[in-house]
Amino acid sequence: MDQSNLTVDNSHDANITGTVSYVDGSTVNNSDITVHENLNGKDLATSKLDSSAASGKLNLNIPSADLTQTTNTLKVYVEDADGNVSTTSTVVITKKGSLSLKVDDYSFGTINQATASMLIPRKGDWNIVVNDGRENGTTNPWHLSATTSGLYNGDTAFNGNLVFKNSSGSEQSLTGSTGVNIANGYKSADGNQVTNVGKSWNDSDGILLKTTGFNSAGQYTGKMNWVLSESI
Repeated sequence: MDQSNLTVDNSHDANITGTVSYVDGSTVNNSDITVHENLNGKDLATSKLDSSAASGKLNLNIPSADLTQTTNTLKVYVEDADGNVSTTSTVVITKKGSLSLKVDDYSFGTINQATASMLIPRKGDWNIVVNDGRENGTTNPWHLSATTSGLYNGDTAFNGNLVFKNSSGSEQSLTGSTGVNIANGYKSADGNQVTNVGKSWNDSDGILLKTTGFNSAGQYTGKMNWVLSESI
């Protein structure tokens, strides 16, 4: 690889180059070379070297949308038609002026008996932290949305939904495939600007658990899907 470390702007793709060669000097046939990439622990689709490029020339493009971390690790190796495999090269891609999100595991309060329709409050503090490290003067807002596939106790689904209740009292279900916007923000300070979304909620708003029927006793768990994005 021509780079081992690369820094890109927040909205820019990462363009990475390198050279594939045999130790004995044999000619590299680009159409015979398969490129294997792994980004942040996830295997990407394989590709071939560009047949119109110079022999052994490696050109990779990592879309900005795939660079989901402030510091991203790309691992690359190549394989020829005979099964010969290269060593693995690592490139660290840092996003300059990026947005990042940190969340932990959270829970709702323990209840002894629930009615068919009631709101169960959060347990403890929910620190949902947005770090806005974008360039000073950025005017595009950030948006944080969330979805969930529900809560389960083994194979038993919880009769209810996680909901987002705003300060005006309006409720939206987080269960489903369509993200519900729960927070927005602007870059208003120099350097890294930290917003703890959960700190702005009180006991009667924010993300809550709403029952829609009676439930069997037990501990119900699930996963939350968060999307932090920038848009005009």
